[in-house]
Amino acid sequence: MNFVKKSIIATAFSGAFAAIALIGSAFAATAPTPAEALSATISAGTDAGTTKVTAVPDSGDFLVYQLSKTQAKVPTQETTVPATAIYYVPSTDIKVDLKTAKYVDIYEIDGTTFKVKKFKELEIGTNYTANLAPAINKLVIAPGTAPTTIKATATLGKGNKLKVFPGNVPVTYPPLIGSSVEGGIVYTLGQNIPLDPTNDNYIAFVELDGSGKAVAFTEVKVDNAIVTASALKEPTIAAGSKAGTTKLTATLSKSGNALVYQLAAKKPTVLPTIGSSLPAGTFPYTSGNDIRGVDTVKNKFLNVYEITDKGKVASYQSFELKQADISVPAVTVTSSTYGKKAGSTIFVLKAAAGGTFQIALTDSPISVLPQVGDSAPSGTTAYKSGTDLIIGNSKYIDVYELNKQSKIVGFAEIAMADYGKITAPVLASTVQSSVYTAGSAALTVNSGNTVYYAINSKATNVLPAVGTPISTSGKVLVTSTTQDLVAFLGDVNKFVDVYELDGNGNLLSFASIKLIATMFAPAPINFTIAPGLSEGSTKLTVVPAKAGNIFKFEVRSVGDPVPTIVRGALPPGSVNLVNSGSEIGTLDPITKKFIDLYELAGGKIVGYKQIILTSADIKGAVPVETEEPTGPVPVIAGTNPILKDIGSTYTLNVEIANAANRYFAYSVRDFDVVTATPPPNYGDDYWSVAPSPSLYYPNTGGPSNIMVQKNQKYVAIYELTSTAEGSKIIGYTEFVIADLPISPL
Repeated sequence: MNFVKKSIIATAFSGAFAAIALIGSAFAATAPTPAEALSATISAGTDAGTTKVTAVPDSGDFLVYQLSKTQAKVPTQETTVPATAIYYVPSTDIKVDLKTAKYVDIYEIDGTTFKVKKFKELEIGTNYTANLAPAINKLVIAPGTAPTTIKATATLGKGNKLKVFPGNVPVTYPPLIGSSVEGGIVYTLGQNIPLDPTNDNYIAFVELDGSGKAVAFTEVKVDNAIVTASALKEPTIAAGSKAGTTKLTATLSKSGNALVYQLAAKKPTVLPTIGSSLPAGTFPYTSGNDIRGVDTVKNKFLNVYEITDKGKVASYQSFELKQADISVPAVTVTSSTYGKKAGSTIFVLKAAAGGTFQIALTDSPISVLPQVGDSAPSGTTAYKSGTDLIIGNSKYIDVYELNKQSKIVGFAEIAMADYGKITAPVLASTVQSSVYTAGSAALTVNSGNTVYYAINSKATNVLPAVGTPISTSGKVLVTSTTQDLVAFLGDVNKFVDVYELDGNGNLLSFASIKLIATMFAPAPINFTIAPGLSEGSTKLTVVPAKAGNIFKFEVRSVGDPVPTIVRGALPPGSVNLVNSGSEIGTLDPITKKFIDLYELAGGKIVGYKQIILTSADIKGAVPVETEEPTGPVPVIAGTNPILKDIGSTYTLNVEIANAANRYFAYSVRDFDVVTATPPPNYGDDYWSVAPSPSLYYPNTGGPSNIMVQKNQKYVAIYELTSTAEGSKIIGYTEFVIADLPISPL
């Protein structure tokens, strides 16, 4: 029964009573008269958590009550009832919270004066209908670990226990708090509860305290979705009729049902439930037929399902296969580790009959397993257990165990997807002298995937594995087929570790290259130039990097081939000796304006500088008005960009008409130079205006094999006066990647 609490405010009422607040009247001159004793009794209420009062007010009077935790004083007949008092119909339920209420104070109110007439304070005590037991704390029902079972977990009070009551109908009268509970089965949390799926439709759980009294209750309607499937009917396992097979016989529980099976390395930890769907990787099966691909290590659990005509699970059983259940003995893979050689793996194999091993690498699983006594197929190679095995791109390894007569006595097929411990293959890459930066080395790597490198002081003793996630922190992204390393002569004897990554950042291949002196471009030369004393000459002053070094030079004209400079190599045969302070003649600022200067130690190149002369550097040279034009740099004419999609990245080749003996650089970036910084002007120093953080990599004869990440937006092409330090910008073109068509591979 529900009650509505109302403030007792002075109002009129008729018919159904509205609670009224009694406004105190003036005190009489005589002493207050105590309220008369009300004849009232208290008893337990009808609903849980209630009490009730039986009393009969005088004609025209009415009752109100309030609950209190402490005893109240007897009011006088002139007392105004507290505003929290509630109108009361005799013998109706009063909702009680025993934590805050110990007494019911009942007042009879005069129907004319609205003053207290009679009063009675009743102690609730045991006159109270107990609450229904609340739900069990954190009760969770799950499928059991045996056929046709469920199990439960819950958080019980300290010292409490749990009873279970399976049944085919719900509980009629749930227990009250503190009530005794007879029957049932004492249950240990997490244990299986056997059920009869056809009769046990409900299961009640009652939590009892140490004295056996109910403190909590939950009833669960049993759904087949949480009941594990029953075991197969009359199953048997035996060796199959062919090598490497087993077979099962079982009786179907219902006409129209069918069998399927699944092979696994581990026993399932969760059993299927009645009516559940099949897991992935099952195969149709006819009772008594051979089952291939079984062994006692990798596929040693045979999981068999009986399914209905709707494809739902009706019964299930898992069998752990023993060697006697399989026709041909199995070669056992006892361990798998990463190989010591690039692109290799190591398997430790246990022979079934003491034989030797032959292997075959394949791209697909074997279709028919061998039988004992067969010869190994052609194309197999010998393998010693525990040694490196170069895998390549093979997906399967078929292992044949042979006896002294070269006949099969055991077999295993290893799926690399299941083992996969392959050391990364070698990434084709080289380091050579940089043609762009004095004293630097350049990395050349041709890959359609993302590539990073890092300079390390120590060799990588343990090769990384294929599929290893590689952190790019501290590594440099390779954006060009040939790219200057962030490494100089001081890094000799260090190592360049190069990582090829897939789209998820996992390792595909790896290379580690030791840096040696010949990989670095010659160091820059400390020199100055000034007009000579003779017409058409310049004066060269040089400072050797090391006492005893000598200098040689060669004058080169516009259009002459650019020499290839390698540290430690011999200079061209056409060079001439030059001493510091000497003059070099027959020069002009238009054609013969290049001096290739070499510093030699022991006759081999240790330093190099390409000097570009202007009219100010040559005695008597006439200034060339067009030599230093100013203003916006002209667009490079005759460019043809060719963009190709090679998977995780793009490659861009820029064909340029008449590109021979011209010099180009490019930059790949996420921002437009025109909007980020002013565009370059004719004659700007290339190395000074390169917008940070973009990296520039000059190319001769037109840029090619430019690697572009798919989130990058712009490629800028620069034409330069040379590839040497101090080269000037004389042409500029920018492409928007999104605007370029994708060319076929």
